[in-house]
Amino acid sequence: TTALAVLRVAVPGLAFASAYTTGYAFGTRFALAAPIEGTIATVVFHDYDKEGLTKEIWLFSEQIAGTANNTAFAPTDEEIAFCVGVISIGTFYSADVNMVGIATPALYYIAPRGRLYGQVVTRGADNIAAGAVPDFTMAVT
Repeated sequence: TTALAVLRVAVPGLAFASAYTTGYAFGTRFALAAPIEGTIATVVFHDYDKEGLTKEIWLFSEQIAGTANNTAFAPTDEEIAFCVGVISIGTFYSADVNMVGIATPALYYIAPRGRLYGQVVTRGADNIAAGAVPDFTMAVT
């Protein structure tokens, strides 16, 4: 049988009622416990504010300094060397007051320390309402 881990992350450090710019850090960096190696099979982005704007989840095998919230995403050359992949979430499904975005990246990674580090980048002009902090889950096989 194939082991399955489901990792859940609330996007940290968002500014509420503040306009974001495409290509900017959407929140602050995060770290999460993960299997040392695996394949991210599915990502579900829970959009409680119903904006439906493309997000990228940049993942690294080592800790990064991260980019300040709502500033141009700018990892250093040293940080880019540890990038294990970028997951783009551009397909959203709408419910009455919220949405989910789904990606199926089949992204293989190695995380020697048993942690993945990352940052979310927006490719739209988000304006998140208080109480609508988005989160996402990643299914890892």
